Amino acid sequence: MTNPHAGLATLREQSPAVRVRTPDGPPAWLVTRYADVRDLLRDETRLSVNPDHSAGEDYAGFELPPQLRPHLLAVDATQHDRLRELISSPFSGDGLHRTAEVVEEEAHRLVAALAPEQPVDLVAELAFPLALTAVRAVLPLPDPAHQAFAEWAHDALLAPRRHENAVEVRARDTLGRMAEIIQTATTVPGDGLLGELQAACQHGRLSAHELAAQVFYLLFVPTEPLVDAFGVVLLRLLTDTRHRAVLRESPAARHVAAAEALRFDTPQGLAAPRFALVDLDIAGVPVRAGQTLLLSLAAANRDPRQFDHPDELILTRSPNPHLALGRGDHNCPATALSYHLLSSSVAAVLRHYPSTTVAPGSTQWRGNFRHRGPASVWAHLQP
Repeated sequence: MTNPHAGLATLREQSPAVRVRTPDGPPAWLVTRYADVRDLLRDETRLSVNPDHSAGEDYAGFELPPQLRPHLLAVDATQHDRLRELISSPFSGDGLHRTAEVVEEEAHRLVAALAPEQPVDLVAELAFPLALTAVRAVLPLPDPAHQAFAEWAHDALLAPRRHENAVEVRARDTLGRMAEIIQTATTVPGDGLLGELQAACQHGRLSAHELAAQVFYLLFVPTEPLVDAFGVVLLRLLTDTRHRAVLRESPAARHVAAAEALRFDTPQGLAAPRFALVDLDIAGVPVRAGQTLLLSLAAANRDPRQFDHPDELILTRSPNPHLALGRGDHNCPATALSYHLLSSSVAAVLRHYPSTTVAPGSTQWRGNFRHRGPASVWAHLQP
């Protein structure tokens, strides 16, 4: 977890498409070079994200109940475009600005309430609550679901970070709790995007299963990667003191720096599984129809064929065509919003405590074979 990049670099140079065994046992093809990963992310003709196209022998992600399967990351073409349009309101135009303002205000409130007399864990005290704030701002929940979601997030995401010997909680093991939250969210009349999705279901533009699956996607899919993204950006931008003044004053500079942090320590190391619709040749390696491809965003983002000095954190790197938020039709719909959110966390810290330092050597990393982020970022808040 501390440094996976040496191993990924070896694979990238020696075996750019290699057969691997996943932690659950089934195999898959791991693809590591930037050009291959970028092109395959955009390939909607020869690849599918729908597990129905798996031949059944390879890794296909963990099994979801039928009512949660048609979510945005697991459907193709026309269905994907329709679902993406139905969830677009918080991610563009006025909706994007309203969502960003909610998170920015919460960032300043949280930082103002911190006690500067002692070291502060910015993951627990800032990254985690801001991720929950962002998810709730995108999909406002009725009160019972709101409280249950907060408790799920604490138990599944925060508690394992706070306790070194805590047992890792796998998402699949909390599906029962997820289903209860989704049931409440889809049956109690909601506001904002939730209300829009409920209305779409009532008017026949969304099936009941599609409604439940989009609530699953909006609540549970982004939360952990967003906590990790906040943690990575806070760690990397606050550790580097050379650009402190410009990061404090310039949203554009924070955007550029956040993009570099995501490239350097990509929170979501693997894209959602892709399934070959036809026989393929990738870097000279034959892949059969029905087999699974795992596209390594983390390896691609350190590829020296694409990035000069890829193992250096250069907070002014521009252009920066990193793949941390995906590429193609299945890229993250919240890409523009994400930069606003990540920037707001750094801005809040630097405006309240402009001389903040990160305790050297104190960061521990956690995650699984698809996600990685700081378990904690200990900082000394200094005015």
